[in-house]
Amino acid sequence: MDEKALARLEFQRFLEIIGEFVSSAPGRTALLRVRPTGSQEAVREHELTRKALELLEEEVSPPFYDVPDAGKTLDKLGRGSALTGKELLEISQLVMVGARIYDAAESLGIIPDPYYLVPLARDIQSTFGPDGEVLDDATPALKRLREAKRRQRQRVVALMERVADKYRDSLRDEVITIKGGRFVLAFSSSVKAEGIVHGYSRTTETQYVEPLECVEEQNRLVRLEDEEREEVARIISGLTERARANAGFLRELYEALGRADLVWAKAKYAKAVGACIPQIIKEKGLVLKRACHPLLLSVRGPDKTVPLDLRIGPYVKALIFTGPNAGGKTVAMKTVALAFLAGASGLPYPAEEVRLWLPDKVFALGFEEDQSIERGVSSFTGLLEEISEVIKESGPGTVAFFDEVLSSTDPTEGGALAFAILKKLAETGATTFSTTHLTLLKNLASGEEGFLTAAAQLGPDGSPTYSFKLGAVAESYAIESARRVGFPEDVILLAEAAMEGYGEEMARSAKRVAELESELRARLAEQKALLAKAEAERERIIASAKAEAKRIISEARKEVEELGRRLREESKAERRLAVARRARAELKKAEASFDKRFSVRAENPEPGKEYRVSPIGVVGELIELRGKKALLLVGNATLEVDSSSLYEL
Repeated sequence: MDEKALARLEFQRFLEIIGEFVSSAPGRTALLRVRPTGSQEAVREHELTRKALELLEEEVSPPFYDVPDAGKTLDKLGRGSALTGKELLEISQLVMVGARIYDAAESLGIIPDPYYLVPLARDIQSTFGPDGEVLDDATPALKRLREAKRRQRQRVVALMERVADKYRDSLRDEVITIKGGRFVLAFSSSVKAEGIVHGYSRTTETQYVEPLECVEEQNRLVRLEDEEREEVARIISGLTERARANAGFLRELYEALGRADLVWAKAKYAKAVGACIPQIIKEKGLVLKRACHPLLLSVRGPDKTVPLDLRIGPYVKALIFTGPNAGGKTVAMKTVALAFLAGASGLPYPAEEVRLWLPDKVFALGFEEDQSIERGVSSFTGLLEEISEVIKESGPGTVAFFDEVLSSTDPTEGGALAFAILKKLAETGATTFSTTHLTLLKNLASGEEGFLTAAAQLGPDGSPTYSFKLGAVAESYAIESARRVGFPEDVILLAEAAMEGYGEEMARSAKRVAELESELRARLAEQKALLAKAEAERERIIASAKAEAKRIISEARKEVEELGRRLREESKAERRLAVARRARAELKKAEASFDKRFSVRAENPEPGKEYRVSPIGVVGELIELRGKKALLLVGNATLEVDSSSLYEL
């Protein structure tokens, strides 16, 4: 799907509105991946949203808000990295919350059954505290080591206190501190203390010494701490490996919870704003009943958003919105566009009813000025280049939206070119929706088969009602709009005077256009009549040639029969043989007289030269070669045959 079209039609902002109802990190990730698919996947998404709406009505409330943001943890698990206690708790929470949501929303058929991992989740929960630290009771060995470590720490502290009392006069501070994981005393640097120096103060007036009397006891404490760390690492490693054995399923569960959260968010959005589930139809056609632009609905609320009603059949190839500025043309067209995108993306849409088909391509042009100073391309030239690409890529499944198509150039040429573009797209099978102020485009579209106009309706005071009447054309009312906003009256009068003269000129031009159109239609009718006459003459010549060939063959057969009869009348063998030989010769002569005309095929036919046509035998002058076809002039008629059927005279 064309990403520029999605941006111009504000599809991402529509997703952000639905995103307000998403509760989890994987749900937000799933929302970012939503794109129009133009496939049956959208139909399945609509069905899931419908099921979620039914569950909402039953007051089912899956706890998607409890799904942890475990994406990075699952990435580490997949890479083979060791997990921390907090990360293992995320895995446990994912499984346990997944089980609760599975129970609540099993009927959606999205979430895989996670219950076989519940024992692992419970083991993790019984192993770690809320901050991810390994609990003492995680294993008997860890409990024994930590109890021994506490007792040994108490012995070391008691010993340090006795030593401190012994060296009280040499200490700068009697407080026992820790340096490098060892208990030390703060001696004055001027004292030669017996022990291991572990560092100095910033002023170097204090040295931190581990007395020799305490070294052995502290070594026992360090050994217990090392054994504790090894046991903790073993516990974490074991749980990590159990989780890694199920890494694929855990990733599947995480993403499925995100998808289910998104489906639930779509259902909650639909219920909150009264949105419907679009009905996908096979043939082209569009029904919008009280459809609201989702962004306007979100900002203004339902009381200040005017809904759109629109119904068009499969015969409509181009719908053109007309009317004044600020009359709602672009909003109406974007409402249609977002309905198509919602239908193709599996999203609900704020309307009472939406029925449409699934496009495979959506384009949007003219919604912004694209100008490239580096390329030296103006906005108008850039738009033409983009339209040219759209024409090349369009087909029966294409829907294209044009906002004020080609309004930035001469109105007459722009209107003619805009009409030609829309007609060309219609010939490819594409369906287009556009807005315009171009008078010529309005007039041409009004009489074109498959084109439909929609006129913006105004209230009694001339203000827009934001509703549209199909089959009608509305003026732009630029002068009236200027008067309503308080334009200087002398400027208004000058504009009205200029319009009167322009109107007379336009009337003369319109009359001339009508005359030329009538003349063109007459010439087309004449050409059709001549073509029909030539076709009839061609059929007559072919029939005549076939009759002539049949007559020649019939006469040849009669001659052979006569010769045979004469042969039978001969009584002697010699005379019978002679007669037979003569009959054979005369038969060959008769056959030659018929086949001689087709003995030399024209290998390189040349226009202007006469050739005989097999098998009908007519002779005509070659006018033109068209690939494998040859056009000949036979009498006053033209005849088109295969060039391989031409023979030299």
